[in-house]
Amino acid sequence: MLRRSKTLSIVMSLCLCLAMLAPVFVAPPAAQAAGVDYTALTSPMVDTDSVNYQKLGKVLIDIPDWRALPTNGAAYYEYLTISLPDGLEFDATSGLTIETPTRCVVVDDGRISDTTWQIKVQQPAGSPTDFDASIMVNFAKVLVKSGSGNLDATFSGANLFPTKKVTIAVKGGGATNTFIDTVKNIGDGGEIDAITIDEKMAGTLNASDVVELKLPAGFTWKTNNATIKGQWGFSGQDANLELGLDSEKRILQVKTKAAFVESTSNTLAGRIRIEKLAIAADDNAKYGDIEVSVSSDNDDVTEQDVIVAKYGTFDTKAVEGTKKDVVAGQNEQSIGEFYIEEDIAGSLVDGRTVTLELPDGCRWVPSDLPNDSAEKGAAHLDAFSIVSSTSQQKIKATVSDPTDTAAAKLKIKSGKIYVEPGFEGDVTIKVAGTAGVTGDVVVANCKQAVTLTAENTKDVVIGMTNQKAADIIITENAKGAIMDSNDHDTLVVDLPDGVTFTNEPKVEVVEGDFEIDDTDLINSSNALEITVKYASSKPSKIKISDVNLTLNRTVPEGAIVAELQKGEGEEDGNSADFTGSTALDEGYFEDAAKQTNGYETLSESVAGKVSIATTITPAQEGGNAMFKINSNIYQVNGISKVMDVAPYIKGNRTYVPVRYLAYAIGIAESDVVWDAATSKVTFTKGDKVVELTIGSTTITVNGEAQTMDVAPEIVNSRTMLPARFVAEAFGATVGWEAATGTVLVQQ
Repeated sequence: MLRRSKTLSIVMSLCLCLAMLAPVFVAPPAAQAAGVDYTALTSPMVDTDSVNYQKLGKVLIDIPDWRALPTNGAAYYEYLTISLPDGLEFDATSGLTIETPTRCVVVDDGRISDTTWQIKVQQPAGSPTDFDASIMVNFAKVLVKSGSGNLDATFSGANLFPTKKVTIAVKGGGATNTFIDTVKNIGDGGEIDAITIDEKMAGTLNASDVVELKLPAGFTWKTNNATIKGQWGFSGQDANLELGLDSEKRILQVKTKAAFVESTSNTLAGRIRIEKLAIAADDNAKYGDIEVSVSSDNDDVTEQDVIVAKYGTFDTKAVEGTKKDVVAGQNEQSIGEFYIEEDIAGSLVDGRTVTLELPDGCRWVPSDLPNDSAEKGAAHLDAFSIVSSTSQQKIKATVSDPTDTAAAKLKIKSGKIYVEPGFEGDVTIKVAGTAGVTGDVVVANCKQAVTLTAENTKDVVIGMTNQKAADIIITENAKGAIMDSNDHDTLVVDLPDGVTFTNEPKVEVVEGDFEIDDTDLINSSNALEITVKYASSKPSKIKISDVNLTLNRTVPEGAIVAELQKGEGEEDGNSADFTGSTALDEGYFEDAAKQTNGYETLSESVAGKVSIATTITPAQEGGNAMFKINSNIYQVNGISKVMDVAPYIKGNRTYVPVRYLAYAIGIAESDVVWDAATSKVTFTKGDKVVELTIGSTTITVNGEAQTMDVAPEIVNSRTMLPARFVAEAFGATVGWEAATGTVLVQQ
């Protein structure tokens, strides 16, 4: 704390009294120098004395409150003086620069001596006095003539700016450079490349110096075969250099003996060269870079961290590269490239093998097996060959591994494969063999030659005619996927048993240049035949529209699936091919059984399948129903349905088809039983059983006989019966709308 004298106290008291007497007096803001802070953003290492100017550090000056600045009229400002330590000099014009001042202005700056720079920091006129500001000071061009350790610049001001030293560079420990020729990969232990310690300035290393190179935990030095020698300014002093180890063998000691002669004796900087050093790893060693810390009791030796080796296991892996699209059923298709990479040089052992195995459904082309090229290192593979001529799935090559310090990276390229019909998805190669290479790589994505899709799938009813189905879209996934190898080759769109085309659909090419010669319904309209005129030269799309189906009563519930198949050939017995080649005919797949191995949905003759309709179960309808005389359309709960025979009136009674009446009142199809031997129809719903016999007016309800005024009959192979008697037997109400000729059935 500052002490005031008695005289000073009197003066201060007098000033206070005068202030009380004055009408108006504005005192200057009180100094808040302690709030200003200096931060060194960079402090570069200065290795040697220099005759050239260097860029040193940057210092950020934070001014927390402008109230700390004194006033001069309307402006607040103060001079800040920046002084260099001994041995450093500013460039006359650009030794110091100001960068990005914030909420302040440097209105004047310049060198006032070789070692001193002054700046005038001012608050902009009219701005508030209570906000923060900052200044970036850049020591842009400074001559470093001498000095050691931290080089500190001194910042000072009269009021606002406190006096403080800030480190703008570090000198000393910068007179040597330690490096390694090549960073090698080592396994559990191995020899590293030569380590060199260079003087940047002659005379840096002295007699009895020790430079220490410390390994990280988990590693130790092995010096059994190591050598140390002097070069340049240390030439001929091998006998005055020696290596040592600490007790844990983690620190390598590079020593100069008492008889060591400094390099200044011949004006050349010296060099120490250490060769044939090795490093051992224990269970605690971590994979990755092995970084050595360099230090010394000589302050002029640069403290450094030097990567001397890379530690890892002897391992080689397969790595994915590019992936190409291929088409099922086509041969001689190019696949993507991939890589075989060593973690450590020498992992690929000379004379051992690498195998490449394709998945089931794919085969190598014997004349176009892949080859390799070296991306890194000198190791490579000899030519690949087929392991099994029967399957053609696996190939192998032998490693040729010339001595090389660099880990190898081999590109496997230019391979071609066959893909069987039915294969779809990723083509994954399994890489193995005695060389220890492991991994699965995806080299291709296989698509079907053609894709079948449906637009607007419909519901259809079993036993009905002329029911709308979805449009069928045939899309080629490659040009020529539907191949025309002979005139009048054919494709067939085949329907399942019990389903037929009601009429011939419309067939048109909507994309591409595929050409159609003709279309016909065949196999009693169970199939649509398309005669090919020309194969496509670009992927094409065929649309089959106006597809109407007729379903007999044998069709099961579920999806109505159409298949695109090879035809028999309209004229010459040939059919269009989905392979885009004649690979299957040429015997590339020797085992015929394997042509469809594992592919139950597709075969050589089937290109694709698609659902074009779904059968519904009218047995579960039930509810309010309407049957219109002479119309094959009926409604259940407002939804229109199709019958294969229309209701009619006979003997003042309305007759409806027995099955559709049953559906309307919620009787399952399985609960409507026809006995041909007795011409009897039996209905069952819940605990009620109703029986009728063709030609008989007797109706039996749970064994109790009742009499109808008309009898059931068969018309056009369909059982027709009086609606009222059956419906009422199951508790339904039957009405008649004479104006529209409609029978109303209500549950």
